Amino acid sequence: MDSNFTDFNVLDYREKIAALDQAIFYVYDDNGSKQPISLITHFDFDENGTLFFCCSRLPLTVANWNTFDAELQFHKKGMSYTLQLSGIATVEDAATRLVYFKALDIQHHGDSEKQVKHTYLHKQWLFLRSLLGQQQAASF
Repeated sequence: MDSNFTDFNVLDYREKIAALDQAIFYVYDDNGSKQPISLITHFDFDENGTLFFCCSRLPLTVANWNTFDAELQFHKKGMSYTLQLSGIATVEDAATRLVYFKALDIQHHGDSEKQVKHTYLHKQWLFLRSLLGQQQAASF
């Protein structure tokens, strides 16, 4: 896993991670190939800034190793930014598929502020809702 490591605190990105709320979990094999493992939809942080989560399946080599070079790619439709965390994943409990992820590097793409773009139907709904609100206020 080639990466230029930077000093950062993953807890500074806690709100952005919570807003995206889903990531694809990848591990790197012996050849350096990135293998998708699972879609993760819930994350927690410990006091040291380590993410932990449960995944639907584990890498095939978990019987031999319990620590992997790994990556979490956070994407969500409608959000104007993505995050990519690279680091070390450790399988803490194979039975429950509990994984601890220590982020060593982060890449941030796109705007951090979500641009709200209303569709035509949404604009029409807002207009009708404003008319209904005016009629209810006038009837009292």
